[in-house]
Amino acid sequence: MTHNSHELDYLQWFFGEVDWVMGRRETVFQQIEVEDVASAMIQFKNGPLVSFDSSTSVISTMAPTVECFGEDGVISLGRSQSKDPGVRTPSSFPGSAGETTYPDQLLMCDRSGTWNVVMRGYTDWFEQQVLELGGFCDRILEDREPFIPGQEGRKSLEIVMAIYRSSESGQRIELPLVE
Repeated sequence: MTHNSHELDYLQWFFGEVDWVMGRRETVFQQIEVEDVASAMIQFKNGPLVSFDSSTSVISTMAPTVECFGEDGVISLGRSQSKDPGVRTPSSFPGSAGETTYPDQLLMCDRSGTWNVVMRGYTDWFEQQVLELGGFCDRILEDREPFIPGQEGRKSLEIVMAIYRSSESGQRIELPLVE
């Protein structure tokens, strides 16, 4: 619940509605009141089956946060794991001929093994937070609908709750959740 909800947002943006979730969560490494490790299989209604892993207890490798493997290639979303906007750790991708890539990039690789940068990071981490908060406040003050409706955030929350229920019951949980 405390982390990785945005990765669930990305997955829903890429794949649409969730059919079912099977998950597990544990508090393993830290003396905290919530989980520090979670894992789930997420089946989307239009076909993709996703393996989702999340932890607040590991040292980041700066690896991509979301990778989608398909018949025609790979989509890789890299994002800096650091809260320090000055941290920009470069990494290499297979088939990039030694070309350096950075976090906050959306990359695609076709069957030839060539990686291409499709989208670069928009701003540093702190600046992005300020822009989002400012836009949120503007919409309240101007009595306008939010840029992203609350129903979108509820979708990620529903997946998290399904992971919790599945972890408790050991069963696959169908979505939408029924109270």
